[in-house]
Amino acid sequence: EGIDDLQRGTLYREIVEIARRHRPKALFCENVRGLLSSHGGSDWATIRAEFEGAGYRVVFDGILNSKDYGVPQNRDRLYIVAIRDDLAEAMDAKGLFFPERPPRIPGPAPTCIGDIRERDPANVSKSFYLGESYLRTLIRHKAKHKDSGRSGFGFIVRRDEDIAGTLMCGGMGRERNILQDTETFQPDWTPPAHMKGRINSARYRFMTIRERARLQGFPDWFRIPDSISAGQKQFGNCVTVGTVRAVGRALIRLLRQIEET
Repeated sequence: EGIDDLQRGTLYREIVEIARRHRPKALFCENVRGLLSSHGGSDWATIRAEFEGAGYRVVFDGILNSKDYGVPQNRDRLYIVAIRDDLAEAMDAKGLFFPERPPRIPGPAPTCIGDIRERDPANVSKSFYLGESYLRTLIRHKAKHKDSGRSGFGFIVRRDEDIAGTLMCGGMGRERNILQDTETFQPDWTPPAHMKGRINSARYRFMTIRERARLQGFPDWFRIPDSISAGQKQFGNCVTVGTVRAVGRALIRLLRQIEET
């Protein structure tokens, strides 16, 4: 629905109002890449025009993928940076510009799923495992739609050497980021009380909330919600730490260069 979504699509207006009232040096936003093409591009044109009307110039509107910024997750997102008009004019006068591709901040980082997955069975509740009957349903569903050309059906098992697909809000899409544990991983394979039947014999499971947090670049000391559903929503909706750090550092560097006398 784009900006016609009355619950979420109008948030940019709040950003514009904050900009008008408080005149920050810059605006920094993130959105799905579909914003650029929503309603034939008119949604992004409207938002951009409102930023400009508030006295800000968009200096960066690029698609960046989290896999290039320190996490093993294939996640394309649109990042937007706008700076106040007076600073934009000073930027032009000095021949400065925002980098087309902000560089990743150096440092150790996971490169594959094997680097972020849990190794201690105590940290993996059996509620994350697929029941045998549920797995059979997924297999049938995938087979039924295998020639449809639609990627939303079925499930994908990610190997340790793979990278993850995009994390999504809540439980959506979690079947496309299935992990597989060995038979010796859990000391007891008795199914949890809520599960109908037994745990699937292949030991397929969903990612834990901590694994999802790691895929978004959060350190292990970061406190995660006690609720599984809240954690799925939080880490499906949030921005990737490494990507935000890279764009933020590029922005700070540009502002310092502009303000140097």
